[in-house]
Amino acid sequence: ETTESGEKVGTAKGFHSDVTATVTLNADGTIAAVVFNTANETPTFGTRVGEDAAFAAQFVGKAGPFTLGAGIDALAGATVTSEAAVLAVNNALK
Repeated sequence: ETTESGEKVGTAKGFHSDVTATVTLNADGTIAAVVFNTANETPTFGTRVGEDAAFAAQFVGKAGPFTLGAGIDALAGATVTSEAAVLAVNNALK
């Protein structure tokens, strides 16, 4: 799905809920920014995926598709939500 401002949005099933990725692309198709909504995931574990700037920064400047463990590292204790975040980004880029 593409928003009115041109951002791409993808979702994937997380541990407790859907994880949403809102992706802003550069003109060359690489990622300029990504924001994750993990508000309904496990507090202090899965929710960190949406709060951790370093996790999101792993995607910036790259083009997908992405694979956890191949240049994208999961957050400790939040592997399922991290996997969902990667899938949500890939879904946004489809």
